[in-house]
Amino acid sequence: MSRKFINYIAVGLLFSILFVPSLKSIDKVAEHFLAISILNIILSIGVVFFIEKKDFTFFEIFKIKEFKIFIALIIWATSSLIYTYNIPESIIELSEISSVFISATLIYFLLKKGHYSIKELVWFPVIILFIESAFLWSDYFMLTDYNFLKDYNVANLKGVYMNKNIASASLAIKVPFLLYVLNHTKNKILKTIIIIASLSTIILIVLGSARAFILALIVIIVLYLLFIFIDYRAKKFSITAISIILSGLFLGNIFTQQNGNTVNNRLETIKDINQDESASQRLRYYFHGIDQIKSNLLIGVGLGNWKLKSIDYDSKGIKNYVIPYNMHNDFLELGAELGIIGMLLYLSLFVLIAYRIWIYIFKVKNYEDRILITTIGISFVIYLIDANFNFPLTRTESQVNFIFLFVIYLLVINEKREPK
Repeated sequence: MSRKFINYIAVGLLFSILFVPSLKSIDKVAEHFLAISILNIILSIGVVFFIEKKDFTFFEIFKIKEFKIFIALIIWATSSLIYTYNIPESIIELSEISSVFISATLIYFLLKKGHYSIKELVWFPVIILFIESAFLWSDYFMLTDYNFLKDYNVANLKGVYMNKNIASASLAIKVPFLLYVLNHTKNKILKTIIIIASLSTIILIVLGSARAFILALIVIIVLYLLFIFIDYRAKKFSITAISIILSGLFLGNIFTQQNGNTVNNRLETIKDINQDESASQRLRYYFHGIDQIKSNLLIGVGLGNWKLKSIDYDSKGIKNYVIPYNMHNDFLELGAELGIIGMLLYLSLFVLIAYRIWIYIFKVKNYEDRILITTIGISFVIYLIDANFNFPLTRTESQVNFIFLFVIYLLVINEKREPK
């Protein structure tokens, strides 16, 4: 069995976690993290049997700055077991973060020491996106009885995921890869299929009416415009991408006329937060988190314990026994749980990634390399938008996408391998 095949099997198994079914649980998080744990066992076997000892030692992890920050965050989170409100909750959350770190580490070193093609790797999220879209369109057709202009229950447009926000997040983070393969595809039939898939994906994001990801699409447009100024050779690529996104937004706007969830209406609710219950609720959570950070700057309430402490803050705002389980902002939530140090450690990971991508864009002369790293950078921006409005850190679906994004970023930045 070739090393290249083993590498692609590892990435394929990672994405297969997205489709692990629920074992009659309300939320599939437990099943997904169990799947990640099983994946880590399989990956560990792969590292033992397919990587020679001279090519890999544990200490190689400490040569990579991003891994060092990740390890520092895990160590700091582990220290919260000393003062945490609820030790079992902290252990569960710690095991989840550690599982993500282990998966990213093992997949990175498997790919680093083996043969792979960047152009082939980026097809993985694209293929998964095709499958996700198929499930979502199936939901949409059932909800509307195949009438595109009929009103529908947005909450039920979730495909294989637990809710529409997770579905939209998973689609949005893969959009830049879809546009990347469109640029590199020469076959006219395949190019047409990818254009249709791109429009379909943008429409589905609008149909899901998740403001964060409609906003993310607009941010993508701005970033592609910026890319033209950085490298004028990217004009054709960027204009094509922008045209597809704008066309998708326009078509999605037509389909959402009946239920009032048009692009304009959804963005208007951001401007008038007080008139939108969901937005005002999030804002209330953010202030609670900031108050907690200010009241306990160094250590917080312990990893995974905001769901308990938040009841004290939001006791007057709780309706129908629904408690504020998450803060809808990973950075503030980590700050409330681990203090300012924990929040800054997590934030510094993305600051480092942004800095290294920015430097790489200007350092590398190869146009193809610039397009690839820009694609990765835009996907990271989408993840950050999600992290500031939702809670992808505790969502396995988001973490599967993050692991792939993180690994491919490391391969390009650290290995400086030419795309094949």
